[in-house]
Amino acid sequence: MQIYKTKQELKPEENDYIFELVSNDFELNQKMDLLVSSYQRLKLDPNGFKYLIKALCEKLDLNPHFPRKGDVNERYDVLIDNPSGGYGIVTEVEIPSTAILDAPRNLLDDIAVLTNRRGVKTDNLIPLVMCWDFPNNRTDYWNVVKDIKDVLSIEIKTCSILALAVLAWTENGFDARSDSYYLIPTKNSLDNVLEILVSYGIDEQKYKGLFYPIK
Repeated sequence: MQIYKTKQELKPEENDYIFELVSNDFELNQKMDLLVSSYQRLKLDPNGFKYLIKALCEKLDLNPHFPRKGDVNERYDVLIDNPSGGYGIVTEVEIPSTAILDAPRNLLDDIAVLTNRRGVKTDNLIPLVMCWDFPNNRTDYWNVVKDIKDVLSIEIKTCSILALAVLAWTENGFDARSDSYYLIPTKNSLDNVLEILVSYGIDEQKYKGLFYPIK
Protein backbone atom coordinates (compact mmCIF):
# COMPACT_ATOMS: atom_id res chain seq x y z
CA MET A 1 0.00 0.00 0.00
CA GLN A 2 1.52 3.28 -1.10
CA ILE A 3 0.32 5.92 1.34
CA TYR A 4 2.20 8.99 2.54
CA LYS A 5 2.61 8.98 6.31
CA THR A 6 3.30 11.49 9.02
CA LYS A 7 5.92 10.72 11.64
CA GLN A 8 3.32 10.68 14.40
CA GLU A 9 0.01 8.85 14.28
CA LEU A 10 -3.14 10.80 14.99
CA LYS A 11 -4.97 10.16 18.23
CA PRO A 12 -8.04 7.86 18.00
CA GLU A 13 -10.48 10.72 18.54
CA GLU A 14 -8.89 12.60 15.66
CA ASN A 15 -9.98 9.81 13.31
CA ASP A 16 -13.68 10.47 13.92
CA TYR A 17 -13.75 12.70 10.85
CA ILE A 18 -13.24 9.63 8.65
CA PHE A 19 -16.48 8.03 9.78
CA GLU A 20 -18.25 11.37 9.46
CA LEU A 21 -17.20 11.32 5.80
CA VAL A 22 -19.18 8.11 5.38
CA SER A 23 -22.13 8.65 7.72
CA ASN A 24 -23.66 12.09 7.33
CA ASP A 25 -26.96 13.59 6.21
CA PHE A 26 -25.62 15.60 3.26
CA GLU A 27 -26.91 15.31 -0.31
CA LEU A 28 -24.98 12.89 -2.53
CA ASN A 29 -23.08 15.63 -4.39
CA GLN A 30 -22.10 17.19 -1.04
CA LYS A 31 -20.91 13.84 0.28
CA MET A 32 -18.78 13.37 -2.83
CA ASP A 33 -17.29 16.85 -2.70
CA LEU A 34 -16.49 16.46 1.00
CA LEU A 35 -14.69 13.16 0.41
CA VAL A 36 -12.72 14.53 -2.56
CA SER A 37 -11.71 17.63 -0.59
CA SER A 38 -10.54 15.42 2.30
CA TYR A 39 -7.95 13.61 0.16
CA GLN A 40 -4.92 15.48 1.51
CA ARG A 41 -5.96 14.98 5.12
CA LEU A 42 -6.61 11.29 4.53
CA LYS A 43 -3.27 10.90 2.79
CA LEU A 44 -1.37 12.44 5.71
CA ASP A 45 -3.17 10.33 8.30
CA PRO A 46 -1.32 6.97 8.67
CA ASN A 47 -4.63 5.18 9.20
CA GLY A 48 -6.86 7.46 7.13
CA PHE A 49 -7.57 5.29 4.11
CA LYS A 50 -7.61 2.13 6.23
CA TYR A 51 -10.44 3.47 8.38
CA LEU A 52 -12.22 4.90 5.35
CA ILE A 53 -12.15 1.56 3.52
CA LYS A 54 -13.29 -0.19 6.70
CA ALA A 55 -16.24 2.18 7.14
CA LEU A 56 -17.31 1.90 3.48
CA CYS A 57 -17.06 -1.89 3.47
CA GLU A 58 -19.15 -2.19 6.60
CA LYS A 59 -21.79 0.10 5.10
CA LEU A 60 -21.89 -2.28 2.13
CA ASP A 61 -22.25 -5.30 4.47
CA LEU A 62 -18.72 -6.48 3.68
CA ASN A 63 -16.15 -7.56 6.28
CA PRO A 64 -12.65 -6.10 5.72
CA HIS A 65 -9.64 -7.81 7.28
CA PHE A 66 -6.33 -5.99 7.48
CA PRO A 67 -3.12 -8.02 7.85
CA ARG A 68 -1.41 -8.46 11.18
CA LYS A 69 2.07 -7.04 11.42
CA GLY A 70 4.75 -9.65 10.89
CA ASP A 71 2.41 -12.31 9.47
CA VAL A 72 4.03 -13.36 6.19
CA ASN A 73 0.87 -15.27 5.25
CA GLU A 74 -1.03 -12.00 4.99
CA ARG A 75 0.68 -10.00 2.26
CA TYR A 76 -2.45 -8.35 0.90
CA ASP A 77 -3.51 -4.85 1.90
CA VAL A 78 -7.10 -5.86 2.61
CA LEU A 79 -9.00 -9.14 2.40
CA ILE A 80 -12.68 -8.32 2.06
CA ASP A 81 -15.12 -11.07 2.99
CA ASN A 82 -18.61 -11.25 1.53
CA PRO A 83 -20.55 -13.31 4.11
CA SER A 84 -23.52 -13.89 1.80
CA GLY A 85 -21.48 -14.67 -1.30
CA GLY A 86 -18.98 -17.19 0.01
CA TYR A 87 -15.95 -15.50 -1.54
CA GLY A 88 -13.20 -13.06 -0.66
CA ILE A 89 -11.89 -9.97 -2.44
CA VAL A 90 -8.11 -9.93 -2.11
CA THR A 91 -7.17 -6.29 -2.45
CA GLU A 92 -4.13 -4.13 -3.08
CA VAL A 93 -4.63 -0.44 -2.25
CA GLU A 94 -2.57 2.06 -4.23
CA ILE A 95 -3.01 5.63 -2.98
CA PRO A 96 -1.53 7.67 -4.53
CA SER A 97 -1.47 5.59 -7.70
CA THR A 98 2.17 6.29 -8.56
CA ALA A 99 3.12 2.66 -7.87
CA ILE A 100 -0.04 1.08 -9.24
CA LEU A 101 1.95 -0.90 -11.81
CA ASP A 102 3.21 -3.08 -8.94
CA ALA A 103 -0.32 -3.90 -7.76
CA PRO A 104 -1.18 -6.67 -10.29
CA ARG A 105 2.06 -8.52 -9.56
CA ASN A 106 1.49 -8.12 -5.83
CA LEU A 107 -1.99 -9.60 -6.24
CA LEU A 108 -0.56 -12.68 -7.94
CA ASP A 109 1.75 -13.11 -4.96
CA ASP A 110 -1.19 -12.60 -2.57
CA ILE A 111 -3.21 -15.27 -4.36
CA ALA A 112 -0.31 -17.72 -4.35
CA VAL A 113 0.18 -17.32 -0.60
CA LEU A 114 -3.53 -17.64 0.21
CA THR A 115 -3.96 -20.77 -1.93
CA ASN A 116 -0.70 -22.52 -0.97
CA ARG A 117 -0.50 -21.65 2.71
CA ARG A 118 -4.12 -21.11 3.66
CA GLY A 119 -5.80 -23.60 1.35
CA VAL A 120 -8.11 -20.97 -0.14
CA LYS A 121 -9.51 -21.98 -3.52
CA THR A 122 -8.60 -19.65 -6.37
CA ASP A 123 -12.21 -19.68 -7.56
CA ASN A 124 -13.22 -18.15 -4.23
CA LEU A 125 -10.91 -15.14 -4.63
CA ILE A 126 -11.56 -11.97 -6.59
CA PRO A 127 -8.38 -9.90 -7.14
CA LEU A 128 -8.98 -6.17 -6.86
CA VAL A 129 -6.85 -3.04 -7.13
CA MET A 130 -8.41 -0.20 -5.17
CA CYS A 131 -7.23 3.28 -6.12
CA TRP A 132 -8.12 6.94 -5.73
CA ASP A 133 -7.94 7.83 -9.41
CA PHE A 134 -7.63 5.47 -12.36
CA PRO A 135 -4.38 5.24 -14.34
CA ASN A 136 -4.41 6.74 -17.82
CA ASN A 137 -5.56 4.45 -20.63
CA ARG A 138 -2.10 4.67 -22.18
CA THR A 139 -0.20 3.44 -19.14
CA ASP A 140 1.34 -0.02 -18.94
CA TYR A 141 -0.96 -0.93 -16.05
CA TRP A 142 -3.82 -1.95 -18.32
CA ASN A 143 -1.47 -3.93 -20.55
CA VAL A 144 -0.16 -5.87 -17.54
CA VAL A 145 -3.70 -6.61 -16.37
CA LYS A 146 -4.65 -7.80 -19.86
CA ASP A 147 -1.55 -10.02 -20.11
CA ILE A 148 -2.34 -11.66 -16.76
CA LYS A 149 -5.87 -12.38 -17.99
CA ASP A 150 -4.64 -13.79 -21.31
CA VAL A 151 -1.85 -15.95 -19.86
CA LEU A 152 -3.13 -16.99 -16.43
CA SER A 153 -6.90 -16.54 -16.86
CA ILE A 154 -6.91 -14.35 -13.74
CA GLU A 155 -8.95 -11.19 -14.21
CA ILE A 156 -7.73 -8.36 -12.02
CA LYS A 157 -10.37 -5.73 -11.44
CA THR A 158 -9.91 -2.06 -10.57
CA CYS A 159 -12.19 0.19 -8.54
CA SER A 160 -11.90 3.70 -7.09
CA ILE A 161 -12.63 4.77 -3.52
CA LEU A 162 -15.20 7.32 -4.66
CA ALA A 163 -17.08 4.72 -6.72
CA LEU A 164 -17.23 2.46 -3.67
CA ALA A 165 -18.49 5.40 -1.61
CA VAL A 166 -21.24 6.28 -4.12
CA LEU A 167 -22.49 2.69 -4.03
CA ALA A 168 -22.48 2.72 -0.23
CA TRP A 169 -24.27 6.09 0.06
CA THR A 170 -26.98 5.19 -2.45
CA GLU A 171 -27.51 1.70 -0.98
CA ASN A 172 -26.93 0.06 -4.35
CA GLY A 173 -24.83 -2.71 -2.90
CA PHE A 174 -21.59 -4.15 -4.22
CA ASP A 175 -21.75 -7.34 -6.28
CA ALA A 176 -18.13 -8.42 -6.50
CA ARG A 177 -18.98 -11.13 -9.02
CA SER A 178 -20.27 -8.60 -11.55
CA ASP A 179 -17.92 -6.65 -13.83
CA SER A 180 -20.33 -3.72 -13.57
CA TYR A 181 -18.55 -2.66 -10.39
CA TYR A 182 -15.02 -2.60 -11.79
CA LEU A 183 -12.86 -1.51 -14.67
CA ILE A 184 -11.17 -4.15 -16.77
CA PRO A 185 -9.16 -3.68 -20.00
CA THR A 186 -12.26 -4.36 -22.13
CA LYS A 187 -14.51 -1.99 -20.14
CA ASN A 188 -13.07 1.38 -19.13
CA SER A 189 -15.92 3.14 -17.35
CA LEU A 190 -18.06 2.39 -14.31
CA ASP A 191 -21.34 2.67 -16.18
CA ASN A 192 -23.53 1.60 -13.27
CA VAL A 193 -22.04 4.31 -11.03
CA LEU A 194 -22.36 6.89 -13.80
CA GLU A 195 -26.04 5.96 -14.16
CA ILE A 196 -26.51 6.61 -10.45
CA LEU A 197 -24.93 10.06 -10.82
CA VAL A 198 -27.24 10.87 -13.74
CA SER A 199 -30.27 9.86 -11.67
CA TYR A 200 -29.13 12.32 -8.97
CA GLY A 201 -28.44 15.08 -11.50
CA ILE A 202 -24.68 15.05 -10.81
CA ASP A 203 -22.19 15.96 -13.54
CA GLU A 204 -19.46 13.30 -13.57
CA GLN A 205 -17.15 15.74 -15.40
CA LYS A 206 -16.43 17.29 -12.00
CA TYR A 207 -14.74 14.04 -11.01
CA LYS A 208 -12.46 13.28 -13.95
CA GLY A 209 -10.31 10.21 -13.43
CA LEU A 210 -12.37 8.94 -10.49
CA PHE A 211 -14.92 6.88 -12.43
CA TYR A 212 -12.97 6.22 -15.62
CA PRO A 213 -9.40 6.87 -16.82
CA ILE A 214 -8.46 10.22 -18.25
CA LYS A 215 -7.65 9.50 -21.89
